[in-house]
Amino acid sequence: MPNVIRHQQKSLITTGGNAKFLINFRNVEVWGLLFQVEQRESIILDGSRHVRIARNRFEPRQVGTVYSLLSVVGSGSGWNRIERNEFGPKADLGPLVIFDGDGEQISQHDVFEYNYFHHIGPRVVNGLEAIRLGLSGISLSNGYITIPQLV
Repeated sequence: MPNVIRHQQKSLITTGGNAKFLINFRNVEVWGLLFQVEQRESIILDGSRHVRIARNRFEPRQVGTVYSLLSVVGSGSGWNRIERNEFGPKADLGPLVIFDGDGEQISQHDVFEYNYFHHIGPRVVNGLEAIRLGLSGISLSNGYITIPQLV
């Protein structure tokens, strides 16, 4: 049974300013929150396993700096599920969602599906991706991350 962070009324709770969740546990669920943060990730999964991030809304405040909204990082991260969230609007640089790992291995066996991205841009050559899977240091590691085809 997971530990659940959820609003009782099944409506969105706002977290603002510099608030964020840093999760480095197993079996946690974050559900139904509204994240309106500035200049930083709203949620960081650091070495987490079997974490579910679902039905949240990520509305960053535009501040003219580089930042991301959700990151999966750390040694041993994997088997996380990120689903049915809303991301946007975002015009500041930085990917909305980042899957990294430690220095050599990307997070493994994560599932990222049924998420809604909107009002992202204007498009730049590099730096405003919806989803970023790793960087060059972990580019040859196997992640087995599932991201269904977007239509």
